[in-house]
Amino acid sequence: MPPVDPQMASIRDESTRVAESFQAAQSKVYVSPIGDGPGPHVLTDSYKTTARELAAHRISLAAVRLANLLNDALQ
Repeated sequence: MPPVDPQMASIRDESTRVAESFQAAQSKVYVSPIGDGPGPHVLTDSYKTTARELAAHRISLAAVRLANLLNDALQ
């Protein structure tokens, strides 16, 4: 999994987390070749790679944030 920025991992506010996820999706995934209308949309290899990398980053970040919450709760 990709490394996580410790400053981002320390964010505890859920609304901030949701907003950052939504912004990341809007800027990296909800872009061409995805467009307005019902499609079909043909996904390029570049698009798939970008989406996969973003998902991996978000999963890593979520894992570190969960670990931080558990560590705090168990101290």
